[in-house]
This record gives sequence, C-alpha cells and structure tokens, in this order.
Amino acid sequence: MVLNDILSADKKICGILIENVIKNKLNSTIIGVGINVNQTDFKNLPKASSLKKITGVHYNLDEILQLVINYTKEYSSLLQQGKYELVKNEYETNLFRKNKPSTFKDAEGALFSGFIKGVTKYGKLQVILEDEIVKKFDLKEITLLY
Repeated sequence: MVLNDILSADKKICGILIENVIKNKLNSTIIGVGINVNQTDFKNLPKASSLKKITGVHYNLDEILQLVINYTKEYSSLLQQGKYELVKNEYETNLFRKNKPSTFKDAEGALFSGFIKGVTKYGKLQVILEDEIVKKFDLKEITLLY
C-alpha cells in the first residue's frame, strides 16, 4: 500500500492511497483519492488546507471530479503504453521540496538533513545526505518535516 500527499503552499490538500493486487504479477491497482476542495474549516489539522482556502475560488465538484477522471485515464493509458519514464519524470518534476535542503525524521525519531533527488522505479525516495551519498527510503521509513 502506498500513501501520497499532495501539498500546496506547504499544506496538505489531497491524499492518495494506492494498493496493488499481485497474483504472480500485477493483477490490478486500486486507487483512492481524497481532495479537500471547498472545505474551509480544519480544526486541529494545522497542516491541512483546501483548493478554496488557497485560491479563494469556490469550485464545482463535478468539474473537479471530471478532471480527476480524465487525468487518471490519461496516465493509465501512458502506463499501459509502457511510457514509464515519461510518467516518472513528470512525477519527479512535481516532487515537493525536490533539490531543496530538507529535514527528515527516521522511524526511531532521529532528525537528519538531505535533499530529495527523485524516486526509484520501485517507488523508494532518493535522498542525498550530507556526505553526498544517495540513500533510498521505503514507505514510512522517514517523514519529511515541513
């Protein structure tokens, strides 16, 4: 299972859950998407926001849904055509804090600094550490502090 957040203005506006079903090979993928569209109250969630809070625009939910469906179809088609590098490059272009000094916390709670460089083809986050070594981290091994 993979969880990804989409951030804007350093606030979470979307969460994505991806689960692959494997039976000798990838059989199917289940994707869940939650987007904070017009919500404006986020009690006890200081890192949450919405499209409306960030832009000041009240969005038509049907239009947002149609956009999500269209982009899902587009990227699904690219993956089915084997255009993995194209999708990966676009994903990496939009990585939050890519190539910027960042602070991380590991599973034991220790803090360290590094630069997000990209992701591996298996989805591990590549971080350049202070000693110029690129280390790969799996899901939940580290947390980006922002």
